[in-house]
Amino acid sequence: MSRPPLLPPRLEQMKTELIALAHELQELAEPGYEEVGTVAVWERIARTYGLAFERLLENTTPVITIGDYQHAEKKIVVTADLDAVGVTECGSLNWRHLCGHHAQSVHALGLAMFLARDSLPDGVALRIIGCPAEECRPAFDPQWPIPYVTGKQRLLSEGVFTGAAAVLGTHLADNSPGRVAYVVDHIRGGIWLRMTPLPECLSREQSEPSRPEEIAQAASARAAMILHPHCASHTYKIGSAGIDLWMETTPGSCVSQEDVRTLAQTLSAMFRISAELVVRYAPLAQNSELRGRARSLLADMTPSVTIAELTELPGATDLGDVSQVAPTLQLFVGGTVGVTHEREFRVVDELFAYVWPIAYLARMVDALL
Repeated sequence: MSRPPLLPPRLEQMKTELIALAHELQELAEPGYEEVGTVAVWERIARTYGLAFERLLENTTPVITIGDYQHAEKKIVVTADLDAVGVTECGSLNWRHLCGHHAQSVHALGLAMFLARDSLPDGVALRIIGCPAEECRPAFDPQWPIPYVTGKQRLLSEGVFTGAAAVLGTHLADNSPGRVAYVVDHIRGGIWLRMTPLPECLSREQSEPSRPEEIAQAASARAAMILHPHCASHTYKIGSAGIDLWMETTPGSCVSQEDVRTLAQTLSAMFRISAELVVRYAPLAQNSELRGRARSLLADMTPSVTIAELTELPGATDLGDVSQVAPTLQLFVGGTVGVTHEREFRVVDELFAYVWPIAYLARMVDALL
């Protein structure tokens, strides 16, 4: 007996166009808040398929809407990140899609294309949002102003996610070449502090060239101690901009902006170096009801896809901030090798990594109607 097909017939017919779209977006890698070409691609797809389109946040955020979202009783949101990762090559800063955000755009745009000929039930509307600046740009460009406000944090302040019954997203998984979909309970949050300037021990008069390393180690350990029990891991990096401290916060923890300000002030006083917030990401709390729906429909979709369940993932995303105000679920999919943000990261199964998640999103939207 032959296996059921990976894709529904209509999506099978669209796969060549969607993979070509993925290649186009991969080459169009752009930094946060400068995703001009990517936004133009979103608008082109919307116009081609006769879909309602608008731009938010000074034209940085493309939005495709199906149904009367303003008056809908049930509002469903699908998000995709737009920005790329900075890589220094031959002394210059270039931008590459080493986190799979181009794939997220394909998933979101593919869903819009897939549903374009359909109509939603009365009282239901779908908003598909391309979110700028999920990556912390100061990580790649130390001259970028801090603190850094991510795209979703700005959209939240504008009330864009208010009243959403469900917010759905996707992400490519690390080093997962097989056809595996990961249902994750939680994703950690993150706090990034920058200590500047480097201490006077760098001057010629000092006889302790390792002093910056010692201060970085001590500050990182002290920050973790202050955040206990909310700190899951901590590390540091010494660069031209100063000492960067990165702390990942535990799922379910609530470390407020005021808590972070107090932490920065404490470190500043203790080490006599200015400590400033670079960025703060809340932990991503995946909604339990949405997780249950995803498990159920994934089990029915096709036996050729393995479903794996994980309790927790490291890293951080500004979708965590959204999960504080609306039921949220982000599915991770394989078809990749390498680790995200590293140069070797790439898609090896284009049909699965680029096209199959559209079938999942369509099924999830249908299950929520």
